[in-house]
Amino acid sequence: MNNHKTPCPQEPRITKLETQHQQIKEDIKELKQVDTSLKDTLTRLDKTVTRFSTIVDNILKTQNKETLIDKLKAPVLTAIIVAVALKLMQWY
Repeated sequence: MNNHKTPCPQEPRITKLETQHQQIKEDIKELKQVDTSLKDTLTRLDKTVTRFSTIVDNILKTQNKETLIDKLKAPVLTAIIVAVALKLMQWY
């Protein structure tokens, strides 16, 4: 019989799996940070929208409703979309 010890063929595969496992753990940690940051951003955005809504409601009481809404709709939506897009670009 041959008593010569041969290297375990599984070792490189195990090492690769351990490396992948560590990378996955790091990715999960990063995703949790992104999730927290996104939640914070959405909370701030919600507060901003609420404040803006209050301002618009106050203006609407004294202005022509349709005209004011038409004037504000496009710039506000554009600003919100740009803000969200810029925030998303920071993460990637």
